[in-house]
Amino acid sequence: RAWSLHSSYTWARTWREAGASRYPADFDMPQRLKLLLAYEPEAGWFASADATLASGLPYTPYTFTYSTDYYDPYKGFIIPPFGSGAVVLQGPRNAARLPMTHRVDVRVGYRKGHTGSGLHWEAFVALADLTRGQSIPIQPRRTPVPPGSPDVIVSYKTRYAIPLIPILGLRLEL
Repeated sequence: RAWSLHSSYTWARTWREAGASRYPADFDMPQRLKLLLAYEPEAGWFASADATLASGLPYTPYTFTYSTDYYDPYKGFIIPPFGSGAVVLQGPRNAARLPMTHRVDVRVGYRKGHTGSGLHWEAFVALADLTRGQSIPIQPRRTPVPPGSPDVIVSYKTRYAIPLIPILGLRLEL
């Protein structure tokens, strides 16, 4: 019977340049911590869990503003007068970050090797990203709201993914 624990930490940055501006790339995740816990209870059988915690992805913050303070209580939003409308104010490119991300993968299987022939095989069942489907904040933004109300609203969006489906695998080595 054997337990093993492996860990790794990565710090790296990915930058983009456009003209005179330099900003984080769309896929920049500067910090990542990985933990792998494995267990082999008896010859051939194994189980493992792989957990990852990483920095959130960057995004470009933006705000909305209107050219008027006229609020229509019946419709629940600010109505701009004729000839004007919403103005989108874009902040610096990728100047903000989403919250940290996490995922957990598990795997159970059996492996066998034949020393005489050199053939090794492994059969396994895996479940990838057990933490899928959680609600994550998308980004804070300024929205048109009634006068006197707080003007920063955080939107939440549920990340939809395919249901957890076991992955069946067979690996052969010669």
